[in-house]
Amino acid sequence: MRKRILSTLLLLGISSSLTWATLTVEWLNGTKQTEAISKIGKIVFTEDKMSLIDVNGNLLAESEINDVRKIVFVKEATKEIMPQNEEEISVYPNPASNILYIKGLNQQEEIHLFDTNGKLVKSCQETELDMNDLSNGIYLLQVRTQIVKVIKASSDL
Repeated sequence: MRKRILSTLLLLGISSSLTWATLTVEWLNGTKQTEAISKIGKIVFTEDKMSLIDVNGNLLAESEINDVRKIVFVKEATKEIMPQNEEEISVYPNPASNILYIKGLNQQEEIHLFDTNGKLVKSCQETELDMNDLSNGIYLLQVRTQIVKVIKASSDL
């Protein structure tokens, strides 16, 4: 199985001068796992799994990609780096076949959609993202410090 590597720093384009304390992965069942950024070397995606690997190459956590709801970078263990007056991002429908709607964007706020290889496939400043030209599969939508898993599916569902 071919491994796909996605660097957390590359994904967000974060400058090395900034310091993040933790990364939190939230699963669909409501549970969360928080790891210190200093411990995480990379996030590895295979066809159906997501693994957090530490800087020494050891497995920190592994789960089915389908079970991941979102990934959030956190400045402190209890305080997300999102101003308190900003709304949490939500997307619907998910899976999406045509248009993905994004709720919680500020005016003129940039969103980025990545494939699981970490390649940027779309950027825009809209609350509606046209998914028609994308292949079916899993994508990662990044807004500010939030990353939400998005599934593109055929309209035959």
